[in-house]
Amino acid sequence: MPTTFVRPTFVRPRRRRPFVRSVAAADVTPPTVGTWVAPAAGTTITGVLSESGCVAAGGGSSGSGGFTLTGTPATVSGWSISGTTLTLSLTNLVYQGEVVTVAYDRANTTDDIRDAASNFLATFTAVSVTNNSTQTGGSGGGGSVFSSPVVR
Repeated sequence: MPTTFVRPTFVRPRRRRPFVRSVAAADVTPPTVGTWVAPAAGTTITGVLSESGCVAAGGGSSGSGGFTLTGTPATVSGWSISGTTLTLSLTNLVYQGEVVTVAYDRANTTDDIRDAASNFLATFTAVSVTNNSTQTGGSGGGGSVFSSPVVR
């Protein structure tokens, strides 16, 4: 009986696609504050944060929180965050005509502001505040603090 020879066939292995894992880039960008505004009532100053979800790292929002003001006798007595709005509560009014700046020194507070990725709001100095206050009677020249009698 004749012998049958079967030629072995070479099976090429399937090409595997490289495994690619999608990894979101880590958030390393600290939050910033854009524009600052003193509204008509003059009792607060608000700033717009670059991202929502910012919180007080120390859990509190009393005291100055590292914020200082110049150009007004008002000082910061507390602060709060809602969405992307950072509101500074003031001890005195901001008056019409006052040229106000706000600064933040992270080293002067235990209640650091941070985003969801734990990036802290960086220290900044002398940022101008748009003063929309309609309050008169302060140091801003919007009205008289006192009047003198008219002599006839």
